[in-house]
Amino acid sequence: MTVNYRRTSLDRDTTFYIPKVECFACNDSGIVTNGDNAINRFIPDYDRDRNGKINGGQDLAIICHCKAAYGNSDEENESHGYRDSLGNIRTTDSIRGEPQALGISLEKEKIRLIHTERKASWEKTAKDINETRQKIAKGEKYETPYYIQVVKEELTKVGDMFSFPTEKAIVESMSDKQEGL
Repeated sequence: MTVNYRRTSLDRDTTFYIPKVECFACNDSGIVTNGDNAINRFIPDYDRDRNGKINGGQDLAIICHCKAAYGNSDEENESHGYRDSLGNIRTTDSIRGEPQALGISLEKEKIRLIHTERKASWEKTAKDINETRQKIAKGEKYETPYYIQVVKEELTKVGDMFSFPTEKAIVESMSDKQEGL
């Protein structure tokens, strides 16, 4: 049975929805993301190397305080998640057999602030994009939101970033090396 994953063209062309999640800090995953550098306001060197270059996964994950971080209980009434029922971050054994925390905690107020700001940003984006799409549908003039213009400009700089050598070129270069032996 094929699942129909397509939205109707009218819905697709005129509506944009914010994600349907309870927690915008972690997107209901239990781990707070840092794609927008929101964590760096509170921990300036988070996920950065010694030279200050962004290096995702450099540091322990930030464990959220929402219910997604607590996981679900199974039949044996054992809870699974990043936090235990008391709110403590769970540990696991490191490769040396020592207990190591699954992540670190940032204060609830800071996580709540990240949640609130991200939710407001999503709502503004949805409003802007829906207004623009409705103007396009009506054939009216519109101005592209600045953040879309910025992304478009950045994408023009990508160039041949994903241009990989063809299989034929690889075989030919390998043949040339073989002949020189």
